[in-house]
Amino acid sequence: MIIKKVKNPKKSTSKLERIRRLILYVAQAEKSEKCLYFGARGFLTDLLESQIAEMIALASDSVRSADTVNHYVLSWKHRESPTTEQVDEAVTLLQKAMGLEQHQIVYGLHADTENRHLHVVVNRVNPETLRCTEINRGFDIEAGHKAIALIEHRQGWSREKNGLYQVGPDGKLVRCNSHRDKPAQAKTDSKKMERRTGKRSARDIAIEEAVPVIKEATCWADVHEGLARKGMSYRRHGNGAVIMIGDVAIKASQADRQISFIKLQHRLGSYEDPDQAADISTDCTLTTPLLVRPNDVDLSDYHQEHKDYEATRTKALSDVARQHVEQRTSLKEMQRRERETVLKGRWRRRGVALNALRHALADEHRTALRLLQEQQKEERLANRERLPPFPTIEEWLKANRDPFLAALWAHPDYFMRLEGHGTRSGSERRVYSIPGFRSVVRGAYVHYCKLTDPEHIAFSDRGDRIDVCDTTDRAIILASLRLAANRWDEVKITGTDEFKARIVDLAVEHGFRLKNEDLRQTVEKRRKEAEELKIAEQKQKEEKQSSPTQRLLSHKPSEGFER
Repeated sequence: MIIKKVKNPKKSTSKLERIRRLILYVAQAEKSEKCLYFGARGFLTDLLESQIAEMIALASDSVRSADTVNHYVLSWKHRESPTTEQVDEAVTLLQKAMGLEQHQIVYGLHADTENRHLHVVVNRVNPETLRCTEINRGFDIEAGHKAIALIEHRQGWSREKNGLYQVGPDGKLVRCNSHRDKPAQAKTDSKKMERRTGKRSARDIAIEEAVPVIKEATCWADVHEGLARKGMSYRRHGNGAVIMIGDVAIKASQADRQISFIKLQHRLGSYEDPDQAADISTDCTLTTPLLVRPNDVDLSDYHQEHKDYEATRTKALSDVARQHVEQRTSLKEMQRRERETVLKGRWRRRGVALNALRHALADEHRTALRLLQEQQKEERLANRERLPPFPTIEEWLKANRDPFLAALWAHPDYFMRLEGHGTRSGSERRVYSIPGFRSVVRGAYVHYCKLTDPEHIAFSDRGDRIDVCDTTDRAIILASLRLAANRWDEVKITGTDEFKARIVDLAVEHGFRLKNEDLRQTVEKRRKEAEELKIAEQKQKEEKQSSPTQRLLSHKPSEGFER
């Protein structure tokens, strides 16, 4: 279930109009198929018009409050259909959670959407004190979330995934803050940007490097000194704080809620500015570090070219934009002078002619401005085509270095690798002939590609290790393992659990020796189970192959049997 507070769309509306409109909206739908059930509480009469009059009269007694009515909507999930008894119970729990047991309230269950939802209209004026009640000190939605948790627990509805409250085993409400206290995770878009540009985002740097330093600090001096060593700083900004990474400011609470300005003050005391002696950030490089990749590709040329190109491109585009602004300003000034010249003179008793001239002149000016805007739009498109964005690392490597390095860089599974222990054939570079694959030598590396897919690297022999780029193809993994077994006595596996599981299956089947202790034990256990199963199957096969005569001769007659 979810709860929503509907704001007053017209704050200038009087109390009479707002109350009448809301109650009629909730109740009059009873005449159609939209309203399934209607109820009212806290009234002296049962007639709808009389109840409207009662609520208007009570609301008018609160002179200081311009709007005494709150409108809430409780919505069930798709295919959940509450009964009238469950609706009454839900309203009772909502009233109790908000402290409005004695207040006037009307509610109606509507079915005009895919989800059954309950409209609740509450008059906040207390009928005894005639004062407007402040629900939960102004946090009425917080109280509504508590009521939602109780309703879901009492009536057995499915709980929302990120519900703010839930009922614990002891029957008490528990606030669910786990999703709020988790450190902020890097988004998928930032990971894609890292692969495109080779640079880590400032937010990722703050999460991975600044957050641990701040959490381990015991005083403000530790915070400033620890961050300064990494070329970062924690600074107060407005009512909060930011982490400075170079010229980029990252809001502290976006990196982790536990290092927000308020929570750090609770833990470390009042904020202290960094001392001059401790502020060593001037000696550190405050530039965003490059993304370290395991293929050892030197990208210094790429980043320098990228920087120079972006400076040239930005200057060219800004010059065009400034020129366009000057053209529009010049045109408007020329049109202003033209209007002053044409409309100059005495136009008394010639109002119709003046209006016609103004209309014609305005139409001409609008046409001229539209033509100028279309011309400038074409110029902007031409400049963007002439100065496109700088190519990504993959595109740059493919055009300037090596298409195989580009494919290896862009592949998301480059961390899967086989490392050798105990050299058999020497550590020097050697090209092997593998059936179904072709080898391509690039510098100190030997790349192997499938004959059916020559544009993509299957695995790469880098001398001291083998990087497996495609970890889903059994044939590729088997070929890389055979190459590793031919070069080394044992192979150490690094990769995901799925990759290791495929390695174990192949090691059991083909007898490869693995360096990883856990994987080796798993392989030995699987082999022993396979041998025991093979022996059992062999015994069953021998028993089936034995003749009935042999089984009869081997059978001993029972004692006391005489012919």
